[in-house]
Amino acid sequence: MGRGRVGTKTMGFSLIVLGLILLTALIGGYPLGEYILKLWPILLILLGAEVLFHIYRNSDGTGKVYYDLFSMVMIFVIFISSLSVYFLTASDLINQAVLSINVGEYDVVLPKGSISVGSQIKKIVVNAPARASIELNGSSDEAIYYSGRGTMNAVSKKEAESFALTEELRYEAVGEVLYLDLPALETDYEGFYSSGNLEYVLSLPQNFQVEVKGTRQRYYNYSEVIIAEEAVKGQWLVESVALVRVKVNEKSDFNAALIHHPSDQLDEGQTLWTLDETGTDSGYVNATAKFGQGTHSLVIDSDQVDVITIPSL
Repeated sequence: MGRGRVGTKTMGFSLIVLGLILLTALIGGYPLGEYILKLWPILLILLGAEVLFHIYRNSDGTGKVYYDLFSMVMIFVIFISSLSVYFLTASDLINQAVLSINVGEYDVVLPKGSISVGSQIKKIVVNAPARASIELNGSSDEAIYYSGRGTMNAVSKKEAESFALTEELRYEAVGEVLYLDLPALETDYEGFYSSGNLEYVLSLPQNFQVEVKGTRQRYYNYSEVIIAEEAVKGQWLVESVALVRVKVNEKSDFNAALIHHPSDQLDEGQTLWTLDETGTDSGYVNATAKFGQGTHSLVIDSDQVDVITIPSL
């Protein structure tokens, strides 16, 4: 009788079966990894069967049984390695790693246009994304003009530009209110999430109530609102925005009011604020400032407000 090497046949059989199972799972999308982990003791059964087979085969004493320790070790090494690759693939970690290498940051230009404001509209509400800088200017007619640009993550410049063209400003008139939703330019590549840094320019008609609203998720709010020198005409409210920059000149004509503003973040460099700490929590104040005759009003609810004086030309 010939020499028997225990472990060689089990390794060959295990490689074939394990390869077929993993191939079927990956191509067919079947979640078989959990079952493989539960069935791994079959390897011990196969090894034990192979040992008994060789002992029985050489029971007459004419042959010797040799244990192929290398094959036995390799069975478990290949088994663990194959399962590791399978779970990395099934959990999309490999795809995410590939995307993190292939995805780049590209500059894009958003569609620009205008919106006619109907005669029934009394208020304009602008909903700002969490990562955007919005410059607000005044418009000389009954229309809203908008444009924007930003950066976004994509696998190619062409894909970024194509995606940006689909991200148009959405608006809806409900009664006397016109709602504007600025696109966030967000993409999600199977878990590889990105949100572009945006810059919008809006020109709003005069003598309307205007509300600019950011996200209320404070720790994810990086929005910035920049108000041009003579943009405030009517009653304005800016709330839930991380940073508000107010530009003023000698033609500015409004009362500014800060609501529940952190006292240590109050800008006292270029404006004279009148403080009112009544009715606020410790560390917060209300404050007002007057520009020109104070014909119009601007109310701000934000943690950081900067007032910038612009010399008139």
